Amino acid sequence: MARSITADEQTIIELFAKTNQYIIPSYQRPYSWGDKECTELWEDLVFAFESEDNEYFLGNIVLAHSKERVEKEVIDGQQRLITLTIMLKVLNLLQEHRDLEEAILHTDRDTEKQSPRVITRVYENKDDENFKTLLDYTQEKIESINLKNANQFEENFYFFYEKIKEFSDDKLRKFRNFLFDNIYLLAIESVDLKEDKAREKALVIFETINNRGLDLSDADIFKSQLYNSALNQQKHEDFEKKWTSLVELVKDNQYELDDIFRIYTHVLRGKNKETGSEIGLRAFFSQENDKYQPLRKQNYNNVLNDLFKIVLIVDIFNRCIKNQYPENNSYSQLTKWFQIVREYSNNYPRFVIFVYLFYNSKIDEYKNLIIEEKQIEKLILLSQNIIRYSYPHTSSMKIKFDIFKIIEKIANGEEYSFADKIEKMQKKDFTSLKARDLRKNGLTLLAIYLDKKQNPINPYYIHTIITNQNQKNLNTTWDSDKIASLSNSIGNLLLTDIKRKTQALNQRANEYKESKVIDLQELSTKLDDFSYDDFQAREELLSQRLADFFASDKLW
Repeated sequence: MARSITADEQTIIELFAKTNQYIIPSYQRPYSWGDKECTELWEDLVFAFESEDNEYFLGNIVLAHSKERVEKEVIDGQQRLITLTIMLKVLNLLQEHRDLEEAILHTDRDTEKQSPRVITRVYENKDDENFKTLLDYTQEKIESINLKNANQFEENFYFFYEKIKEFSDDKLRKFRNFLFDNIYLLAIESVDLKEDKAREKALVIFETINNRGLDLSDADIFKSQLYNSALNQQKHEDFEKKWTSLVELVKDNQYELDDIFRIYTHVLRGKNKETGSEIGLRAFFSQENDKYQPLRKQNYNNVLNDLFKIVLIVDIFNRCIKNQYPENNSYSQLTKWFQIVREYSNNYPRFVIFVYLFYNSKIDEYKNLIIEEKQIEKLILLSQNIIRYSYPHTSSMKIKFDIFKIIEKIANGEEYSFADKIEKMQKKDFTSLKARDLRKNGLTLLAIYLDKKQNPINPYYIHTIITNQNQKNLNTTWDSDKIASLSNSIGNLLLTDIKRKTQALNQRANEYKESKVIDLQELSTKLDDFSYDDFQAREELLSQRLADFFASDKLW
């Protein structure tokens, strides 16, 4: 069998011919077509069926085929193959026919043993079990499907059954022939003597098609490449278990896998002393040079271990932000600073934290991330200096290349001096914030947290003291010019643990007394007759705190 790529337009009867059998590998995403996709397909098919042209092109599928196995591996196209199989199964239940039976079930030439022509090995959502079970359904079983508890296969099975059962016998026969003879797919097939070579070339095709707009994430591509590496090491079951665990932990943290891979690029770029512009994820993980190897050529276990460590780091970051560690836990010291880092207008400051933790922590035998006590204090200072460095700037373009240099130093165990990088902010910078300044929430948090007696707050909200609704309740020390000048001042912003309510100032006093925010407790004593002098004193206190913080690179 010569190594080659073929692209052949095939009818359904040709695609589901006697010798063909298709395996959907476990690295694929679960079957996901729902009512929307099935409705669109059905309406298109019926329109083509009833039109004079009477033909319909269903798109392409990408397959890998080798001499080492009979089945063809489905690299792309599982949604169409499974949905077509479901439709053919429905047709056969309503009007049995030899061609339908042969399209659904593959018969081994030697043993006469029958098995599904399309087999899914996707273990997520129990796709493998649910699809196999569905192919044994009877008409009675379809009619008893409870849609409230149905899986995706059953829902689509029921959808097509409800549509097709209305056909007369003659219309059923004509529609069956239409499906077999007048529906076309473009089957793009990579063929090789070796299974891994066939798959590798098919994956390249898959990536190329995806680059032109198919709805597939970078992480799907990376998963397929790592799975290929695991197959080459005969470790596919180990890969499936570890990948599932990774995906679940990522979801728990409300991240996307692409986010984790992006953090990974900074871990690797830093170690390799790369401080230039970033490139796309797909291009980065496809590099083949002295520094990098493509994912499909790496040991999958090493990559998964790195990714798992990154997710554990993100998990600790998020737990800190949510203030989930008790006061006696050393991680609780990080909460205030991580919250402020998180509030910055882009992700670059976070990448510094993540890379630091990657190179200054370890995973114990129970798969917990361990950070030594001496590293906690260093991490607090690093977080404070990242805040001092980034918050004077509003644009990612102004900070990212210095961030890359910081990451490079961290990844290689070198010290980085912030002394000449911090752009000192003055008190006036905090009394004249622009209305749409994305730093306002972070600066408000920082101003309150610089009071060392203040414990972390979560959940927290950013409110204002003076609003349009309560201007009429202010005393005679205020006038319209003073009110207009303070609207975007740090003195007018509040960190609260109370959801917003439209209330006059004096009505907030009782709630503020019970707050866990020291600033609100102190403010509550002045709200009955809040004067402009009270406001100025508060603004002076907060802006001076911030100015003092930004004037240093030492631990606060």
